[in-house]
Amino acid sequence: MRESFRQELLTNILPFWSRMVRGDGSFPGRTDIYGREDSSAPISAVMAFRMLWMFSSVSRHLNDEHSGKIADRLYGYVTRSFIDEVNGGVWWAISPEGYVLSDKKQSYAIGFAIYALSEYALLRKSSEAERQAMHLFCCLEEKAWDSDGYGYVEAQSADWSPLADVRLSDKDMNAVFTMNTHLHILEPYTNLYLLTHDGRVAGAVGRLLDIFHSRIYCEESGHLGSFFSSEWKRLDNEISYGHDIEASWLVCEAADAIGTADQVYYDMADRLVMACEDGFRDDGSLVYRCESGCWDEERHWWVQAEAVVGLMKMYRRSGDKRWLDKCCKAWEYIRGNIIDSEGGEWYWSRLSDGSVNMNEDKAGFWKCPYHNGRMCVEMLKELTNE
Repeated sequence: MRESFRQELLTNILPFWSRMVRGDGSFPGRTDIYGREDSSAPISAVMAFRMLWMFSSVSRHLNDEHSGKIADRLYGYVTRSFIDEVNGGVWWAISPEGYVLSDKKQSYAIGFAIYALSEYALLRKSSEAERQAMHLFCCLEEKAWDSDGYGYVEAQSADWSPLADVRLSDKDMNAVFTMNTHLHILEPYTNLYLLTHDGRVAGAVGRLLDIFHSRIYCEESGHLGSFFSSEWKRLDNEISYGHDIEASWLVCEAADAIGTADQVYYDMADRLVMACEDGFRDDGSLVYRCESGCWDEERHWWVQAEAVVGLMKMYRRSGDKRWLDKCCKAWEYIRGNIIDSEGGEWYWSRLSDGSVNMNEDKAGFWKCPYHNGRMCVEMLKELTNE
């Protein structure tokens, strides 16, 4: 099983993304389902920093210097193109020529910048990358943390003033607090703590764990809420299966990193996985979501990747082989239905009728090597001694 993840990473995912990165570290902002590059597409901070994280992580964990050299090029590109040297934070999107197209400060994007820079610092022992990551951490703590609301606000203007529309994407609610942003601040803060062992970062990780348990997690259903008011009143009626199973292992990773002895976080993680069981189908796949009793049966690439990791981590925590069996089945579904063995990388999704979604990107504003690349790295770590 381990070799199949290694082969997927080294012979399918990495080659696709490696070909995209130019000598100066730049890359096209979009590639369609047929592999055709769109040279006019905007380039998102999320895509850029996720690419830096992936190549840094692969190089660090697999001792792959080719990926490290690509990470070096990406590091130069993202730091000169996306970091706001005047007000702090990172730009949301730039043009292919390097002009700022959207200057809003989305906490989610800053989180991924911290994640990538801290991973690059771990790889190269770079004091400059560590300094940049800590500076962005301080920006979020000083500008995005709402001590009255006890949470991180979704977005602000370029100068950190309030913003009317704080949505991460058009499909999201215009909510003050979201599960998604808090999850992707928890993850980079955990990585930053592993780099720095800074007490301020450890405190922020502990606070985020409490937010998940006391504000975002619903003990009655076993699921996470997605959108919340400034008073943490839940605004949605959605089950996001991919986020639930992703959070299950990221919460444990964070608790392990800071050495908390509080069992409630691990119990919450187990319950999140168990609550996802009704979203798994007989073929091993995990559906996208359910809202007010209406199922969205599309099988998104990232949801399937998170299912594999979440199920393996659940097996490690519990020792119950049925979770390992479900993990293997989820991986077989990916291999047979999501991986594009001819064009490289993964398809965006399979539609509810089983056909490939031909209208979405192969690479783009949101389609990055983060979920599937991270899945391979995590599974290789889990299966090292097997």
